[in-house]
Amino acid sequence: MQDIAREAGVSSQTVSRVSNGSDSVRPATRDMVLAVMDRLGYRPNFAARALKRGRFKAIGVAMFDIVATGNLLTLEGITKAASDLDYAVTITMMGKGQQRSLAAVVERMKNLPVDG
Repeated sequence: MQDIAREAGVSSQTVSRVSNGSDSVRPATRDMVLAVMDRLGYRPNFAARALKRGRFKAIGVAMFDIVATGNLLTLEGITKAASDLDYAVTITMMGKGQQRSLAAVVERMKNLPVDG
C-alpha cells in the first residue's frame, strides 16, 4: 500500500479507503489510486484484512460424503448463499474411524481460516 500511496501521491490511509470501498474519497482521487493499483498489480492482502477485521468471511462445512443423495444440493445451496454474502466456503470431509466425530471436525475447523 505504501508503494501505491507514493506512486499516486496520496496517503496510505487514502489507499486503504479506496481498497475497502469507502465513500470518503473523492471520485478523481479514487480513480487515480485504482489506476495505480492496476498498473502495479496490487491485490489486498487477505491475511492482513482478516487480522484487522477479526473475521475471514468464510464458513466451514463438514460432510461425511459430498455425493450422497441430497448432499450435493445442500452444498450447492450453502455455497450459493455464502457467495451472495461475499463469503467463501471451506469444506472438510469427516474422517473414518475415531476421527469420524463432530468433535474431531470442530477441532480441525478451529485451525482453519473460517468464522463459523
